[in-house]
Amino acid sequence: MPLEHKPSELGTNITQRPPETYINLNTLSNNVLLEKDFLSEIIALFEDRKQAIFYGPPGTGKTYVARELAKYLTRKAPLGNGISPWLVEPVFWLMLSTEQRQYASNKIYDDVESSYYSWDSTVPNHEQVAAGDIIIIWDKKQLVGISVITSITTEETEKERGRCPECQSTKFKARISLQPKFKCFNCGHEFSEPTTEWIDVTAYRGYYSEHWISL
Repeated sequence: MPLEHKPSELGTNITQRPPETYINLNTLSNNVLLEKDFLSEIIALFEDRKQAIFYGPPGTGKTYVARELAKYLTRKAPLGNGISPWLVEPVFWLMLSTEQRQYASNKIYDDVESSYYSWDSTVPNHEQVAAGDIIIIWDKKQLVGISVITSITTEETEKERGRCPECQSTKFKARISLQPKFKCFNCGHEFSEPTTEWIDVTAYRGYYSEHWISL
């Protein structure tokens, strides 16, 4: 059975500063210095096509406007208790897509990029992600999608974890054509099968399909 290693961290918290609380479109317009009608057109594009492209010379504020729009749009996404999470300070998480988590020390997670993301208690930050946080999925080249986590489930379970037979590191990867099949990125050792162990973990799954936007 193919094995996979979860990234060394669950995700990167990319919250840079406490954002403004956008009560209405006028406030957003004043903050990004763009006409309200223009912003309304962009928002309509998101509702129709789920994406928009900003282009122009460097340093003109494309990234800033995109981030402020994301905060404005996602602050309107209600949680199950009917409270909008973006009337308080939001938290952003940048997560690797399933295809990019190709280390071999753990079994593959069954993530569905547009619906839910899985992790467990062996990774840093595992308890920090919360309902109401913004999740951004990327594949190391471009952003895949963005959403708001609406709920998180937990389960006490066991998982099989592999280690390099030479140095006991979990940082190794299965190779497609070369033999031996596995190579350790920590010590360089090549081997046919990893040493395996069963460990107790808390498994987490964050759900966000309701507000998913493909980018």
